[in-house]
Amino acid sequence: MSFLSDLEKYIKKYRQLLNTLGFEVTEKKDGPGMGAFLQLSNNKMEIDLINDKGQFLIELEKDKYSVDFALLLSFIKLEDEKQDLRFMIFEEKFSIWEINYDLSDPLNSLMRNFEKIDSFLGRITVDELKDLVHEYYKDRGKWLYR
Repeated sequence: MSFLSDLEKYIKKYRQLLNTLGFEVTEKKDGPGMGAFLQLSNNKMEIDLINDKGQFLIELEKDKYSVDFALLLSFIKLEDEKQDLRFMIFEEKFSIWEINYDLSDPLNSLMRNFEKIDSFLGRITVDELKDLVHEYYKDRGKWLYR
């Protein structure tokens, strides 16, 4: 069993849903070392699914700009709550920085949030997304090491 075969086995349970959404595997790589990579693409986005020593991580790409899935979940929560990260004080950002997803089954969380993510990525430019990512990380180090 390789890390790549573990990834391929994992996505089988989501294959029908991924096909319905137009995703197909466009790239895959096993290793080097203790990891593997699968890229799934449709006409709107790319999903990078990474097996890092048994933890499954997701990054989504918009116009070749890659963003961690947890950040997108944070941005969607902010949008749902009609909050702007730029105007939040340090303590208000804690709940945003704590957002994550299940590393043993991230596609479950992605599929549950797919419509919101698809909509969000469809109406934001790459430059706006880069600004949000910058704002997200700006004070996060202080929070992590407090």
